[in-house]
Amino acid sequence: MNLPDVLTIVLTLAGFLKEDGDDKARDLVNVLFGLNALGHLPTRVKLDAINACLDGNTDDDDEQAILKILQAAKDLEPAELWQVASSATWEALDFSIDFTENDELVALLAQPV
Repeated sequence: MNLPDVLTIVLTLAGFLKEDGDDKARDLVNVLFGLNALGHLPTRVKLDAINACLDGNTDDDDEQAILKILQAAKDLEPAELWQVASSATWEALDFSIDFTENDELVALLAQPV
């Protein structure tokens, strides 16, 4: 997936609501992460991507994408980490993210900003 494709996804947020929304969200996250631009997404898009990854069965790829979003938010604007995490809700994050990724989530949220 290239940058114009990613921008198309961002500009058509309704695409996250379709059956393959988590695939599109992961593609978006991974491309922008590779470009070191993930933190620059609007907060609403970050939250939409997290919610798309949380929808349905949350596998390791979804969990890693969520962690990348949260880390990018924290790196660029620490207060945004709390805004995004609280909007997604701790309950949804904790329930859907398990094992090693849950340990990473807890460590990320426990770090001082």
